[in-house]
Amino acid sequence: MRIATLIFYFMVLGLASARADSVQTAVTTGNPAGTYFRFGHDIADLAAHFGIQVEVQPSVGSLENIEAMLHRHGTQLGIVQSDVLDFIASFSEDQELRSTAARMRMVFPLYAEEVHLLARPEIVKLADLAGKRVAIGAPNSGTLVTATLLLETAGVDPAEERRIDTDEALEALRDGQVDAMFYVAGRPAKLFQKVTAADGLHFVPITEPAVRELYPAASITSGTYAWQKEEVPTVAVRAVLMTYDWSKPTRYQRGACDVVGRVARIVADNLEHLRQSDVGHSKWRDVDLKANLVNWKPSSCAEEGLNGPVGYVLPLQSTDCGDETSAIRRKLCEVKERMRQERHQPAASLQSGSSAKLM
Repeated sequence: MRIATLIFYFMVLGLASARADSVQTAVTTGNPAGTYFRFGHDIADLAAHFGIQVEVQPSVGSLENIEAMLHRHGTQLGIVQSDVLDFIASFSEDQELRSTAARMRMVFPLYAEEVHLLARPEIVKLADLAGKRVAIGAPNSGTLVTATLLLETAGVDPAEERRIDTDEALEALRDGQVDAMFYVAGRPAKLFQKVTAADGLHFVPITEPAVRELYPAASITSGTYAWQKEEVPTVAVRAVLMTYDWSKPTRYQRGACDVVGRVARIVADNLEHLRQSDVGHSKWRDVDLKANLVNWKPSSCAEEGLNGPVGYVLPLQSTDCGDETSAIRRKLCEVKERMRQERHQPAASLQSGSSAKLM
């Protein structure tokens, strides 16, 4: 019986590798200085251990990611802000948005993204942005959506709203061309590690009651960035790993569905590995794959992978498989290690729900 089981594992692993090789796979992320980009690389590095090559595509953010998954061949996955998803779902009378929403599927929720509002010294609260020059994010970014909703909810009217990317916004803030900039990113964001105390900039608290009714409270803890000495209250959205409905019976759709399911299972099976300080971004420690979110349909492709018989647990560091000189014995050792670990680490399952706030 055990021989039959081992043969089954060899066959499944071989077939899975063949399917993965037949489909170009990519995850669209965000600015190279942001958390999305690092998460994309963490996922790609992990998938590579199991023979899946995932291209990590930079982007300006959530809006571009949605378009990329819809129109860019070979891009099956994208990281999107939860409030952008809510915004799309809110306008069912718009045919284009309704069509986009109907095709989108959730792989699983990721982590909370803090709203960073960096400003010059005279800006001490959100209301102080009235009549000022504010960078609100690039045209296809999630930051643009969040900043626009925040300002409108708080009833604040800047004199100028500049739609520029985060790197350009930081330089404009340093040069005095704008008075403040928004950036939605999981802390710590690489961009703000470029800031120094000599810049004379600071994070502005976001505590307005109207905003807190729309977004959950969060904080940028003291010392998150070397120049930041005090904790700053703010609000947050949630990053979500999304895909599209790959249910059409075409060869590409079937291949895309398969790879989405495999990537989902790989992340779920190795979440604790990603949480190690020397492996993944620190935000992996905040990831809850069962978190309630907006009422989005879960990806059937992801569910198939999560509930399927094939697991993808990384071999233990202490394995002696590398000492085997025979390729067959080495593979036998690896399969044995994988089967042993799967008995002790069941795959996570998807859960979806609704939330009153934009997470």
